[in-house]
Parts: sequence; C-alpha cells; structure tokens
Amino acid sequence: MYNTAYSKLLNYGKLENFSTFKQINKQWKSTVSNPQLAIFKLVVNNYRKTKTNEKLMTKKKVFISVGILLVISIILILNTKRVMTSYEYPEKMPEDFNFIVKLNSNEYCINTYDNTFSKSINWDKDTIINYKISNLEKNRVYHLIKEYNIIKYPNYFTPSTHVIVNPSFDYYFKSTFDSINVEIDWEFNTESKEKEAKLLKDFLYRIFDNILKEEDIKNLPETKRVSF
Repeated sequence: MYNTAYSKLLNYGKLENFSTFKQINKQWKSTVSNPQLAIFKLVVNNYRKTKTNEKLMTKKKVFISVGILLVISIILILNTKRVMTSYEYPEKMPEDFNFIVKLNSNEYCINTYDNTFSKSINWDKDTIINYKISNLEKNRVYHLIKEYNIIKYPNYFTPSTHVIVNPSFDYYFKSTFDSINVEIDWEFNTESKEKEAKLLKDFLYRIFDNILKEEDIKNLPETKRVSF
C-alpha cells in the first residue's frame, strides 16, 4: 500500500482530480514513517506551488490579452481618424451616395436612402411623402459636402461657446459615399457663433434651398411650429 501511494504522489501531475489526491493523501499519512512523511510534505508543497503558478499564469495571460486588444482598438480608432481627416473626395458623385438631413428638430427631414420627405406639422405629428430627389439636385448636395469638407466634423458636434436662444433646435446629418459613412449629431450649443458651427448650419440649410421650392413640398400642410 505504501509503495503504491508513494508512486501515485510522485505522479501527482497526472491526477485527474483533486479528490483522488486527497484520497492518496489520507492513505499516505496512515502508512508512512516520519522520514517518509517529510517526502510526502515536499510532494504536497510542490503540487500546491504548481497549482498556484498555473493560476497566476492564467491571470497574467488574460491581462496580456485584454491589454493587446485595447492597444489594437486604440490604434484602429486613431488610424480611422487620420484617414477620415485626410480623405480626398472623388471628383464625381459616387454611385452609393445617399444622405439624411434633419433640420430644426426634425421640422424638415429628407431621406434619400428610402426616398422620403417629412415635414413636422405639430411637435407630435409629421407628414411623410414619397420623394425621390433628382440626380441634378443630389449631385449639388454632394458638391456641398466637398465644399464644406463635412467629413472633418465629429459624430457628436458640440461647439464650446453657447448662445441661449429659445426655442433652440437640434440638427442631424448622415451620408454614405465611396463606401464611407459620415454622421453628425448636433444637439447642444446649436446657436453658437463659432466659425465651424456657422459653416455647418449654413451647409445644412443650403441643402434645402431648392428642395423647399418644389411643388410637392410646397403643397404640404403648413406647420404650426416655429419655422425657419
């Protein structure tokens, strides 16, 4: 019994589970003399150290993996930003070009992705019609994007200076061109007089210059909201 237990302890790395180890432990203590018990304790300590080291190595691997993923994510974000800010617009309007513009807290909204136009009658009621923008007008909007270099704006635009105006409207713009998606959500400080804020608002209003003059749009019900 002694030899069998001792042999198994020396091969503790091959044990299938800790319950087996505890069973041998009990068997060993009941059959060995003091010198043998010293050897037993040495084996047990080595076993415990091995298990502790395995746990530490596992935790270390997890932390290293998380760190690597974080570094990769930061690099990807920085690289994306660099590409976007240095982007060269195609000379001609790309075939995939589409856009959404929401003006004055959704008072007017044109969506070329699904060919619709909406006008807010009340704060809780909109009129939506099917509306397909002409290629000529679509091309004009694309060139406005180039003119104002809209791709430079962040996804959430908030000027640092603030002018209090009531009511104060929010604005939204989204576009796809050349397999790139651009999105600008402007909710705060929309009355700012900063240069970039004034340029962005000018760009958004100019999109509607010709559209609001079309008969289908002019025939929509009058809004009861504050109009621009």
